[in-house]
Amino acid sequence: MKISINHYGIVKDGRKIYHNQSLYDDQLRQLEGKPFVEVIKEVHKKPSHSQYGYYRGGILIACHQSEEFSHYDKKDDIHDEYFAPKYLSYTKLIDIDGNKYEITMIRSLADLSQDEMSLFMTKVLADCDQKGIVVLSPADYYSKFYNK
Repeated sequence: MKISINHYGIVKDGRKIYHNQSLYDDQLRQLEGKPFVEVIKEVHKKPSHSQYGYYRGGILIACHQSEEFSHYDKKDDIHDEYFAPKYLSYTKLIDIDGNKYEITMIRSLADLSQDEMSLFMTKVLADCDQKGIVVLSPADYYSKFYNK
């Protein structure tokens, strides 16, 4: 198997500007006379540590402390058994020996982009609000724990 190198950059005025132009040029020279494929796609921005921290350390803890979710053993169970199936699930049609089955899949938080994580947390916060669960803002959590 040949080595595949991802080249990152930015598009400006309709032109590709690579972050490491010399690496791109070197690899291009190595492909001289050979067929190639080029895929251009927007970079997947992973959720930030702050997003994960707020969700796991703020939202889920507030939920676990509420009457609504107090029956769960751990805060992560609330994610696994309630929020993820409700807001991150989708159906997939599979074919096994000519028989078609519809199965429910649940996306992992690790597969979400920053924007998708923000949308997911917005839905979760709206759900909490409907249930009367008070979740502090990220700034309020920061002040509560770090500005003592």
